[in-house]
Amino acid sequence: MRRSRSSIIALLLLADATGAQADWRNTKWDMSVEQVAALFDGAVPITRLIPALGEPDLRAQLYAKPTPDQKATFYFRAGRLARVDVEYADVRQCPDALRQLREQYGPPLAIEKTYEVLTVFTWFSGRDEIVLRWVDSGNGQGLCSSVQKKAFG
Repeated sequence: MRRSRSSIIALLLLADATGAQADWRNTKWDMSVEQVAALFDGAVPITRLIPALGEPDLRAQLYAKPTPDQKATFYFRAGRLARVDVEYADVRQCPDALRQLREQYGPPLAIEKTYEVLTVFTWFSGRDEIVLRWVDSGNGQGLCSSVQKKAFG
């Protein structure tokens, strides 16, 4: 499903104008790799810098498993935290993740349902974007992941 230019502009206008923090497991935007690594036991530096899809100036530099059921990849721009990707091991964790995001950011500003099994929820906090992707085939199989991205510019 495509978003029209006017709907994206409307979403941005509806977004809260205050600045945001990453606030995922005590992370804050602009933390260094070392600061983020200190928050997670067993955090592993990524030596082969991997660019974020569609954002070549972002590089994955740290991987962590904050819980046995979650894995997180931290992306940095010029050595500062700018994006957090979280994958949940079990699709049944998605309702809790969705509830927590609703509690923190309010109702999503956009909900897109595609292919009958994929639902994408989007929030904006300031100019930062929070996205939860939930693929649920209805038989306990699926995928749940979230992305928090710092506004750039």
